[in-house]
Amino acid sequence: GAILNLGKCLPELSIDAWLGTLLNPIVSNLSNPYLLTLVLTAIVILARFFVVSMNACIILFLAILVPLSPTLGISSWVLGMVVFSAMQTWHTTYQNFTFIPALSMVTDRVRYRDTVKLSFAYSIYTLAGVLLSIPYWHALGLL
Repeated sequence: GAILNLGKCLPELSIDAWLGTLLNPIVSNLSNPYLLTLVLTAIVILARFFVVSMNACIILFLAILVPLSPTLGISSWVLGMVVFSAMQTWHTTYQNFTFIPALSMVTDRVRYRDTVKLSFAYSIYTLAGVLLSIPYWHALGLL
């Protein structure tokens, strides 16, 4: 529960601004939106192995990334959409709280190990969808 309050605490304590200053030199090299979304999607998918809560994942990533959006030249909405889409994986049983009840309802017909391939396919489809959306987001002025 405490991690959910980070969305309020980080800006209040200016930690988000401090992280933005710290990460600014690193992310300034990611001016290509295709490279940025590829890297961001991969980082979110990997982070989901350690950040169990989906809510905490989006709060942490957006608290860190939103202050960087002007440097990246990307709308914070796009950052949120990429993070939200990429965090929906279920590579392990504990990662997706909406997947767990659905799987428990069909345990006699579907096994978890049978669904893992779909999780990886979902990750690839998410990346493809995000990359295909870049020209549209650019036309809307979000990039």
